[in-house]
Amino acid sequence: MSEYMNLTIAEKFLVLILKSESPTYKVSEMQRNAGIIAGILLDLQAQEHITFRDKKIQVLNPVTQLTPIHQQVLDLLAASSKERKLSIWFFKLNNRIRNYRLDLLEHLKTKNFVKIEQKKTWFVKYKNAYLLKEREQQQLAHNLKQSVNQRYPDDESLVSLLILVAMGRMYKLIAEDKSQVKGLKQTLKDRFADHLLYKELEKNYRNLEAAASAA
Repeated sequence: MSEYMNLTIAEKFLVLILKSESPTYKVSEMQRNAGIIAGILLDLQAQEHITFRDKKIQVLNPVTQLTPIHQQVLDLLAASSKERKLSIWFFKLNNRIRNYRLDLLEHLKTKNFVKIEQKKTWFVKYKNAYLLKEREQQQLAHNLKQSVNQRYPDDESLVSLLILVAMGRMYKLIAEDKSQVKGLKQTLKDRFADHLLYKELEKNYRNLEAAASAA
């Protein structure tokens, strides 16, 4: 069994987008951040900690064993005085995304998936992360590509990863040329046409784009 199988959806997403030769990502900062947020929420939904109803997030179980990062997000959701729309949480979580990303990377480091270097430029400290297990990334990308036309793949997390790919239009992660991108885009559009959560996530991603372009 591939080592990545034991990772959460959010962690698998990071493994999918990290580069091994440089401390950068295969997608834009906005795509990366939105993918992490949506990945964490999909993890919590898959483990029945939260559910989505009437475009709102409802907490079902406020304690998770997933990762400390997932618990942080769940604590934030549970502490709300009322159920709030996914759109509100998407922006709130985006404001905290840097800490979530770094914590997830540290968690992946404990599993030997990434290498993290502490850096300092002038007085600014930052961290560089490199993927260590490139073979695992290739296997994950291959399995993800195989699952595009499978309604019920053996690994349910692959469906969630496809939702992230479609949400952020990150087709190049699993498509090699323009014709493949075009076909993948249409296939995923048809597949998730009636998927209410995907539609909400995709709408919120577009709202993030609009907010960024207006800033």
